[in-house]
Amino acid sequence: LRRKNARFVICGNFPSRKEDLAMRFDTQQIDATVIRLLLRWAAGHKLCVGAVDIKTAFLHASLPSDMAVAVAPPKILTDLALTPPGEFWVLERALYGLRIAPRQWQAERDKVLTHMSWQLASIPGPAGHRHLVQSTVDPSLWLLRDGCSSDDVEPIGLVGTCVDDLLSAMQAEELAAFLAELAKHWSTSEPEVLLPGSGDTLKFLGITRDIITCNVPVLLSRLQSLH
Repeated sequence: LRRKNARFVICGNFPSRKEDLAMRFDTQQIDATVIRLLLRWAAGHKLCVGAVDIKTAFLHASLPSDMAVAVAPPKILTDLALTPPGEFWVLERALYGLRIAPRQWQAERDKVLTHMSWQLASIPGPAGHRHLVQSTVDPSLWLLRDGCSSDDVEPIGLVGTCVDDLLSAMQAEELAAFLAELAKHWSTSEPEVLLPGSGDTLKFLGITRDIITCNVPVLLSRLQSLH
């Protein structure tokens, strides 16, 4: 069976100029340099690279507490007798098309990633504890750390974020544990995993990527500057 899907999108360009000036809509996007860094770092350490997409991401984000948005449902719903004429909906979540939605989702995503923690099954105690630390230089880059290491130690893995897409580099067991923890918070697409030395490719942000050879000492010095 082929199921047809539809998505309701708000026409979010009606707020007044005064309302626009009082709000921020900018979001942090991963830089191409950071993507190359992550891939080459993975190649130098013979790590797996995984790409995953968070489904209906914006709908996980709430609107600001001081913001109320009422929208008219699409006319086709009235034509199909699914909603009565003149009905309006009051939004509880950051519906797609709302200009503040990407920034609200970014805040929700970063809050969840900051508080995520899990235990690696093969390593007991603090050494097997895992959590993510956001880079102070590039907020789209996250460093995977254990419960023992200091911040000046090279991370166990890296995670790059771009809206609802995540690209991660870590050992196979670490990657499986991270993706399992991620799935506890959000519904995700089927992860694409690139194994070291496989010669395969994966797509991230619509672009095909592969793991290539690299100058490891140079990349490690650049990674150190992103802590």
